[in-house]
Amino acid sequence: MNENSNNRLKVLHIISGGDTGGAKTSVITLLKCLKDMIDIKLVCFIESDFTKQAKEEGIDLTIMRQKNRFDMSVVGKLAEYIQRENFDLINCHGARANFIASKLKNKTNVKRITTIHSDYEHDFDNNIYKKILFTMLNKKSLKTFDGFITMAKDFEKDMIRRGFKNIFVAYNGIAKHRSHAEITKEAFCKRQNIPYKEKSFVVGSATRLHPVKGIDVLLKACKVIKDYSEDIVVWIAGYGDEKYLREYEDYIHKNELEETVHLIGFVKDIDAFYQVIDVNTITSHSEAVCYALLEGARFAKPSIGSRVGGIPELIEDNVTGLLFPDNDSKKLAESITKIYEDQVLAQRIGKNLHDKVMTEFTDEAMAKRYVEIYQEMLRG
Repeated sequence: MNENSNNRLKVLHIISGGDTGGAKTSVITLLKCLKDMIDIKLVCFIESDFTKQAKEEGIDLTIMRQKNRFDMSVVGKLAEYIQRENFDLINCHGARANFIASKLKNKTNVKRITTIHSDYEHDFDNNIYKKILFTMLNKKSLKTFDGFITMAKDFEKDMIRRGFKNIFVAYNGIAKHRSHAEITKEAFCKRQNIPYKEKSFVVGSATRLHPVKGIDVLLKACKVIKDYSEDIVVWIAGYGDEKYLREYEDYIHKNELEETVHLIGFVKDIDAFYQVIDVNTITSHSEAVCYALLEGARFAKPSIGSRVGGIPELIEDNVTGLLFPDNDSKKLAESITKIYEDQVLAQRIGKNLHDKVMTEFTDEAMAKRYVEIYQEMLRG
C-alpha cells in the first residue's frame, strides 16, 4: 500500500460519466458509502446527470473531458493525475473507462481492476456497429486488467469460461433507510398521466428499453393476461432508443393491448413507482443482482424474475419470489396470475425478499466487500 497521509487505502474510480440505469445507481451508491471507509476519487470523461448527482452526494469528482470516445489526450492527463495523487488501486466501470485505462498499462505500476456491471457481450445489442466495434475493443481492453469484480456468481462463471483470472463477486446493495413521501395509486396515475382504475392490479417493470431487458417477453405475456382479467394492467417505466419504443408501441397497437399495457416513460420518483405497483417483474435475458429487484424489495413487493444471471441468487422460487424460464412468456403470465389470485403468497414472498435484501444486500455490505477485494488484490 502506498504511504498516504492518513494511511487509508486510496482508490481511483473511473467511469465515462454518461452512465444511466443500474450502473449509475450502483457506482454512486457504492462510492457514497465507500468514501466513509477509504479515500476515493472519481474521474469522468463526460459531464451529465451522473456527474451532477455524484457531486451532490459529496463524491470527490474530477472531469477530464473527451471530445469523443477516441480522444486519447486524456490518457496522459490521467497518468499524471495517478502519479501525483499516489493511488493504491484503480477501479474502472464500463467499456469507455476500460479502454482508457488499458492505455495506462505501461504508464503506471498501479494495479487496475474493473467492475463488470453486465455481460459485456450484450452491452451494445441495440446498435450493430457499436456491438461489433466496441465489444471487440472492450474485450481487448479487459485482457490488460489485473482483476475483475462481477455482480453475480453466474457472471463469475462466464468470466472464468472466457479465460479471465482474479475474479471476485460483489453484489449490488441499497441503503437500509431512505425517506420517501407516501403516495396513492390514484395520485401516481395523475402525476404520470396514466388511466386510473380503482380495482387495478399493477404489474410493474422499471427497465431500459433495450433488447437484453426482455420487454418483448412481457408484452407477449400481456396477451394472455388481457384475456384472464381486465383488472390486471402493466406499467413499463423507463426510456431508451426511440427505435425500440416504436417497436413496443406498434406491438401494443397491433395486439389491441392499449387498455392493458402503458409505457409510462422515465419516472423521476422511482420510490413512488415501487410503492404503488402490486408486483415487480424482471424479464431480462441477462442480468446481475439488479437494482430493480432491490428497490422493489425495499417496499416488500412480490417479485417475478427470469432465471438468468444473478436473479436466482436473490429470488428463491416460491420463497423470496417466483422464477420463470428465460424467454418463456407463458410461464411469466402464469406467475403473474398466480400472485394476482393468491395474496397470501404475494405478502409472504414480498416480506421474505425484503428481509433478505435488508440483511444481505445493503450498501454497507457492498462497500465492505469492495474493501476486502481491494486488500486481497494488493496482497496478491
